Amino acid sequence: MKPISPIEAINKKNHIKRTVFLILFFQFIFLGAFAQWTYLKLGDKSVNNLTIVSDTIYASTNDGIYKKNVLNNNTNWLPCGKQGNNVVQTIVHDNNQTFISVIEIEDTYTTQIYKSIDAGSTFTLMNQNISDVNHYNCLDHIAYPDNNYDTLFFLNHHLKTFDGGNSWDTINSSELTSRFIKIHPNKDSLIIIGGETSYLSPYLQISNNYGNTFTLNPMLTFFEGDNCVHDLAIDDSTWYAAGEGVIGKTSNNGDTWTQLLNLWNPPPNLEEFGLYYTDIAFSPNDKNKLYVTGLKSTGSSKVCLLYYDNIGDSWNYYSSNSMEPQQKIKCMTIRKDENVDKVYLGGKGVYLFEKPANNIDNLQQKENALNIYPNPVENLLTIDSECNIERVNIFNIKGEKILAVTDTKTIDVSNLIQGIFVIKIITDKRIYRRNFIKK
Repeated sequence: MKPISPIEAINKKNHIKRTVFLILFFQFIFLGAFAQWTYLKLGDKSVNNLTIVSDTIYASTNDGIYKKNVLNNNTNWLPCGKQGNNVVQTIVHDNNQTFISVIEIEDTYTTQIYKSIDAGSTFTLMNQNISDVNHYNCLDHIAYPDNNYDTLFFLNHHLKTFDGGNSWDTINSSELTSRFIKIHPNKDSLIIIGGETSYLSPYLQISNNYGNTFTLNPMLTFFEGDNCVHDLAIDDSTWYAAGEGVIGKTSNNGDTWTQLLNLWNPPPNLEEFGLYYTDIAFSPNDKNKLYVTGLKSTGSSKVCLLYYDNIGDSWNYYSSNSMEPQQKIKCMTIRKDENVDKVYLGGKGVYLFEKPANNIDNLQQKENALNIYPNPVENLLTIDSECNIERVNIFNIKGEKILAVTDTKTIDVSNLIQGIFVIKIITDKRIYRRNFIKK
């Protein structure tokens, strides 16, 4: 055998390194792309709404309510109420026992409001009112302030309650084709309803007095060529709207809008998404990042997701082939799991998209930067953080909320009994949970 020269040996060694690198690289790309999407089944159901409480995800479907644990990606969904009924949306209290559901009356396209206090085993009618005909199929039928389940607003029933349903008042919105109802996360009196007018143009109705009166805010210049707004993501005065083919942003509470994306004239990398955006939400890791989902088209088998990085003003498009034909993604909910955004999408079945968060080290530094002291505490508990504190809730070890304050970093806990408590701190960036001892 002819001996190999030193130069040939080096070239051969480098070739082997490059080959191994390319193999590992493409394996990583393939496995990474494959691992991004997981089909969680429920494909024989039409999923109308998804919500996550603690470690459980609940799916409201055309065949009742189902639940599964989110700590693993198995497909073990358990029925938990109103099987055989079309459940449009369900609010689940933090105790995982109390459900408030909007449910279709047989096949009438009208709904009524039901309540369960035993995790869905039994339901009782909460109110005699019947919704408007043909308006049940929207995303957010129920709006409520964070962790305040006594204050509820029901979209097409035009009803509100401030005492958990013991008494009811009317929401005085206009009779328009509504798609969603929202409560501003920082101002409970600010109610927003969106949809389309009778002449097929998008609108927002905005109330600053808990729905007693509304002002109509047409969005013709923003949604040029479009006829509906389907959902809002709200961060103080900055709102992001998603509709049919158009996504936009306002920095002044909806007075003026700019388009972020218009798929009536799409950029090349987004041509195959389609025109029907149905849900928009912030990344729980970073409010500068948004997820948007919807329908590729009325006859598509695609599961579609858009990702927007506001800092770079960039859009990314992700898709997966559905296991079900004629896929119609309606809803989305997102969970932060160890600096990974776990995005759950509901249509014909449930799909999970997992995306690692950017700037993980910075996020961890911010997470560790929030502290509470003194601990144990006797009278005043202080929150040490550079974040803006929006709301603080304190829970006992049974999970019952016993104290709620807003916009403060000092909380008087002198009236609490001795024991262990959980403090939930809602900031302008994320939600923190800490334990403390009252002595």
